[in-house]
Amino acid sequence: MTLTKYILLTVVFISTISCNWRTKHKKADNGISTNKDTTSLLNVIRSFEPKIYIGTVPKEFYTNRGAFDWWRFPLVYPYSIGCIDVIEYGTIYSDKDKTNYDEGGGVQPLTDYFNKFTFDKAYFVASKFKSPFDSDTVKIVDQYFIFSFSTGTSKEIKGIDNLRKKLKEIKFGGDTSFMTIKDYGNRL
Repeated sequence: MTLTKYILLTVVFISTISCNWRTKHKKADNGISTNKDTTSLLNVIRSFEPKIYIGTVPKEFYTNRGAFDWWRFPLVYPYSIGCIDVIEYGTIYSDKDKTNYDEGGGVQPLTDYFNKFTFDKAYFVASKFKSPFDSDTVKIVDQYFIFSFSTGTSKEIKGIDNLRKKLKEIKFGGDTSFMTIKDYGNRL
């Protein structure tokens, strides 16, 4: 009977230690994952607001992700990425003076379709993408554009070397590695 008690106590002891260790391990993992990103991407985007709009930007500009088959992702106010049906590609729209963010995208896209991008406070840089609406003869290889948030216009660039040269010229301050729209949405 004493051997049975020792075995039973050993099992209980090991189970208790194991459960306690798992709980502490989970707490440690949760702490790491919550402390990994100390700066919210939305806070960074808010910090890019032009001075003329500070205090006037609707909260929904940053929080509304669209409705039905329309997705939207905020950029530097008043611009956002708009995607219809899929988030593999999109265009930039202006949300200036918009009050109902559930009604879909802007009337007029401001850029070509893109699938990968990066941006800083002043510029949006993207890789052009052939959408299903383009004809089969359209060739989009190694083509980019740089969209200026201050002027609302874009400039087309052909070739990665030309793009790098132009980014140095305009003193682009963002990360030069591109992300997909889906990755961006997940980070928001």
